[in-house]
Amino acid sequence: MSIPHAAQSFIERMGLHFENDGLPRIAGRIKAFLLLSEAPASLEELADKLQVSKASTSTNCRLLERWGFVERTSLPGDRRDYYRIAPDVFFRSLDVVRKQMEEFNRILEETSKELPPSYEVGRRRIDRMHAFHSFLVKELEAINVRWAERELEAADAADEDTRASVERAEAELEQAKKRGRGR
Repeated sequence: MSIPHAAQSFIERMGLHFENDGLPRIAGRIKAFLLLSEAPASLEELADKLQVSKASTSTNCRLLERWGFVERTSLPGDRRDYYRIAPDVFFRSLDVVRKQMEEFNRILEETSKELPPSYEVGRRRIDRMHAFHSFLVKELEAINVRWAERELEAADAADEDTRASVERAEAELEQAKKRGRGR
């Protein structure tokens, strides 16, 4: 079955979007294809439909999996790996960004403490950057809580992705309560 023009255009535009952000074009194309797919896709199917090598498909699926965009799954009686958009992709992608910022903040904090007194200007800049990224981390947590609340309001939707996202939303709100945020 061929891919309709509008879907093909979306797939190519997502590839270019990723590439413009310094990411692999094929990763953007895979993400777009999987966003449009109702069922999980095997590496072979992805490579065939996107007209790329299986090796490149495999590499970029693993990359998307690390970023939280896709998840690997299997089908009964089939030994191949399949990929699909993660049902809680929004939470996962924010988690990835938050963890990257937290790691960046650790580097900033350690550097600020270790710099000799002669680097006072640099230390002030690093401290401001640390404060900014600490602010962003807290805001990302708040965004996750607000999204979780929104997902819970849509909980009557019957599709699998919404149900999985609602389960994640409930877990996010529980974590937020423990941190003193949320409902």
